[in-house]
Amino acid sequence: PTNGEFILRGNGYSNSGLLISVMDLNGRLIESRIVNPNSNSINERFDLSNQANGVYFISIRSEGKVEVKKVILSGR
Repeated sequence: PTNGEFILRGNGYSNSGLLISVMDLNGRLIESRIVNPNSNSINERFDLSNQANGVYFISIRSEGKVEVKKVILSGR
């Protein structure tokens, strides 16, 4: 769980652009950004502190592949 701020870290990505999207449980897009990995890794800071407590999904799209992570926002 997070209070709103978190860092998305990962490696093994190609150096081409990644589309990272944050969606709520209903599929509503909260934020979207294009990231260019540095040395095949990402280190992106997000701040959801202005959103309601609940479950959010982080979608990472790269070269036709999609990876989804779950974040639980609580404790505000």
